[in-house]
Amino acid sequence: MGANHKGLLASDKPSSYHAKRRSDHHRRHRMLPWVIGVAVIVGLWLLFGPPLASEPSASAFDDVRDPPRRPTTARFKPADTAASSDKVATPGLASAVAAGLQAISPTQGIGNPSLAEVTQSKQPTSTNARKLGFDEIYVINLKKRTDRKAQMLLQADFLGLQFKFTEAATPETMGYIPKHKKRLKGMSEFQLACWRSHMNIYLDIVERNLTSALILEDDVDLDLTLPRDIPRALAKLPANDWDVFYVGHCGPYEDKSTVFDGDLGINRPYEPYCLHGYAVSRRGARRLLHKLSNAATAIDFHVIGLKNTRQIAVYSFQPPRIVQRRDEDNPSDIPQSKPILASQTLQHSTVKAYSNWVKEDRPKDYYFRNLVKSYPQRH
Repeated sequence: MGANHKGLLASDKPSSYHAKRRSDHHRRHRMLPWVIGVAVIVGLWLLFGPPLASEPSASAFDDVRDPPRRPTTARFKPADTAASSDKVATPGLASAVAAGLQAISPTQGIGNPSLAEVTQSKQPTSTNARKLGFDEIYVINLKKRTDRKAQMLLQADFLGLQFKFTEAATPETMGYIPKHKKRLKGMSEFQLACWRSHMNIYLDIVERNLTSALILEDDVDLDLTLPRDIPRALAKLPANDWDVFYVGHCGPYEDKSTVFDGDLGINRPYEPYCLHGYAVSRRGARRLLHKLSNAATAIDFHVIGLKNTRQIAVYSFQPPRIVQRRDEDNPSDIPQSKPILASQTLQHSTVKAYSNWVKEDRPKDYYFRNLVKSYPQRH
């Protein structure tokens, strides 16, 4: 009996061992759905749970004026915020929102007039109001002319604009000038330095891949209507089919121009001389950089030549919204420059407005109350 009993116990051991393994195996299988469920819950919490404490950079949403958004987690930070300050940000979230807003009618509950205007227009990528809708506003300024720089800064301050000052070239600093057998005889070194100053800006626009830019010389007076009319004009210009837009010019033959938009005073100009205040598109900067590379003649004459041969698409404001300021105490830095035409006056001079503002005890808005709604054509 004892021997048999021990034998039975010995034979039972394998059976008990396998039963225990089967039990452990079933227990693990019963726990597996719980483990998966917990993992899914944790993953969803990480993706869509409470945001981190840090806020996204405000620069990512500069080009869309809408209410504050829910803070974005660092895991899904918009690509726009990663762009450095000296490069153009990729379209990203802000541009997608702007594109979506274009489908909304301004009458459907949009209370912000500036936003309503953006939704109606084909604005450039940069809709920064401090740059009038351009990616950059350049001011060409001789290093020694700190007086002119101060005057331009006062205008920028009064209009709420942001300028990028770029040092004007001089005969001593203009560097290499390519040889050209057909260059106009009598073209001075000052005219070549002026050519170099503008070419340097075209180069910067192309290098930084800017959408468009406004280029100013440092002896100009800006019209108070610019912050209102420039964005409207950019919306009127043919999308991706303009190269140069003369916001200011000194052409004496504007009666021969073709009216493009009578409400805003946009023309297809006849001969828009002078380059003291004009805008260029990305395509325009590329074409000017290529076509003007030989410095064949004074740069404003050369641009007119390109227009007359239909190598660039040109538009202008009429009457001009930017004029040059010259008198006996403030002559041009280019000796060959001709006197300014009598028509080079502004109905709403920023220089006059800020000159009165700093002397008078009035709010700045006072000087913007009686602006004309539109500039009628003079011809």
